[in-house]
Amino acid sequence: MLQYGGIRLFYKKTLSLIQKYGMKGKWILKLLVQKAISYLPYSLKINYLMQKYITGGAVLDDVYMGYKIKHAADHIHYVDKYIVSDFNGLVIMELGTGWYPIIPLAFFLQNAKQVITTDLYAWMDARKVLKTIDLYVKWNDEGKLAKFIPNINKDRLQMLKDVQSSGSIELPVLLQKLNIKYLTGNNAVGQIPDNSVDLICSNNTLEHIAPHSLEVLLSEFGRIIKVNGLMSHFIDMTDHFSHFDNSISHFNFLKFEEWQWKLMDNAIQPQKRMRSLQYLNLIDEYKFITLDIEKVAGNKIELAQIKLAKPYREMSADDLEVVHLHVICKPK
Repeated sequence: MLQYGGIRLFYKKTLSLIQKYGMKGKWILKLLVQKAISYLPYSLKINYLMQKYITGGAVLDDVYMGYKIKHAADHIHYVDKYIVSDFNGLVIMELGTGWYPIIPLAFFLQNAKQVITTDLYAWMDARKVLKTIDLYVKWNDEGKLAKFIPNINKDRLQMLKDVQSSGSIELPVLLQKLNIKYLTGNNAVGQIPDNSVDLICSNNTLEHIAPHSLEVLLSEFGRIIKVNGLMSHFIDMTDHFSHFDNSISHFNFLKFEEWQWKLMDNAIQPQKRMRSLQYLNLIDEYKFITLDIEKVAGNKIELAQIKLAKPYREMSADDLEVVHLHVICKPK
């Protein structure tokens, strides 16, 4: 019964916020639904079904594939620039697997020795892996794959086709064929041996991790990465509700005070509002040297229209304007 009491309390407080600040738009509905679901049993399963059948966020299609494969291509570019052009013998670690192993399969086709992909929850299953393989083969046949992934290993590509034609396979057997190790849970990264990983990468994952947990992760990254290893992280610092509702800007969540955002945020898809300099300073604090930084700025006019909450009033406009960050670094 406690969860239902929590829902009632949340709605009471949130509705008062909506009335006070005149918040409007579809994002409010999504906020309310996600927060309510977070109090329920099997909340993660319910949220997955909602994204699959209502919002479409969990559906693997050409658009989703293109979005992820671009990230893979950029990771590959920086490995080529700073480590070696040949992935043979490299061990890769991905933080935040998600539903589909698009990034791990890109490294598999580059001839990586092993890809360790980690997530808090076990979203991936054999059916999703096979669906991803189907899309990879389709993109290769259409001539699109080579535009993103250079030097595709032909033997590895044939292995994907062999797996595709073999029918139903249990997930552990399937992943073993693809040189993928799948670790889940709070201590997933903790299971990786010291000084064993050549590349650590993530794609729109760090912004969902609480600052304290992020510090723990960076410490673990420093433990598992090789001396000459590399990290490549894409960070999406937009208000994720703006992806669902274009009536609000990417900066919308910066107008709420910390206590207000804590009330509005949810445990299913938490959004942390750290800005680019905060991430870069934290990376430096945990003894990584930044090699390359790619920044994408949002709309300055939209930012100027936001009445910033107290923590953000003291930050520079140049820092606040950054909505996407790709940082590439190595151990000091």
